[in-house]
Amino acid sequence: MLNIIKRKITKYFKEKKQRDRNIKNIKKIINEHIAIQHFNQLSLNSNRLLTTQTKYDDHDIILSFTTYNKRIHDIHLVLESIANQTVKPNKVTLWLDEDEFCIDTIPIAVKNYINRGLEINFCANYRSYKKIIPTLIKYPNSHIITIDDDIIYPHDMIEQLVVEHNNNPNLIIGHRGHKIKFTGSSVSPYKQWEKNINDIHPSHDILLTGCGGIFYPFNSLDKEVTNIDNFMSLCPNADDIWLKLMALKANTKNKLVCTGQNYDNRFISINLSQDIGLNKSNVDHNHNDSQLKDTMAYYKMHF
Repeated sequence: MLNIIKRKITKYFKEKKQRDRNIKNIKKIINEHIAIQHFNQLSLNSNRLLTTQTKYDDHDIILSFTTYNKRIHDIHLVLESIANQTVKPNKVTLWLDEDEFCIDTIPIAVKNYINRGLEINFCANYRSYKKIIPTLIKYPNSHIITIDDDIIYPHDMIEQLVVEHNNNPNLIIGHRGHKIKFTGSSVSPYKQWEKNINDIHPSHDILLTGCGGIFYPFNSLDKEVTNIDNFMSLCPNADDIWLKLMALKANTKNKLVCTGQNYDNRFISINLSQDIGLNKSNVDHNHNDSQLKDTMAYYKMHF
């Protein structure tokens, strides 16, 4: 009888956990669709600028990102969330594959932002590295904020990065990150890392993820960061890991913003065109681990 009661209790809590998860997913989908409709309307009617002429220190702040053909038709939603920031960058630059796009093939909804401060550039196909490497090369004396092309960002995303940067000018700052775990002196497999941490202490053991927006202060990455041949051969599909190691090589620690707010409740994924193939491949097939290992071995690095 006691075993039967235990099984029933276990079943009840298991089913409750699943119901709670379903309710959370439904709320997330509803919030996503509300946000998409809101920013769609704003993109048609707003004339808010993406940028400001205000200087925050001796270096411009450049917001840099990239996209590709499956997502180009949705990035006006991302841009509109940038136009609604409480603190704005000095420049917003979008990098596109020169073999995939020309100015005539960019959607009008995106080109409309040129008059609102968007700079569109074309470069070779460096995959996800297009969001930062060309900007580092073109604007070597600037701070850079990178964002992803499938997130609607909360209104104070940049403000919180800038405030944290002012308090910690020599650190790389982000809204979302993982804690790197170790087995002895060796880095544990990526699947064993602590995901979406709340630790606000600066550390070399934090990997910031691009979907939350990352503030790279001027000169915070090692000069090897723009070695195209090396990152395309050693770490072609894991820009977050390459950038983490280039920060480590420059002895720059990473830090999360310390607001205590929940990431998932504020950063809204645009799942209409979401392609998670690369991320899934990196995680499921341990490609993150192999690229981390190869890069660290090449540069004779250790944590």
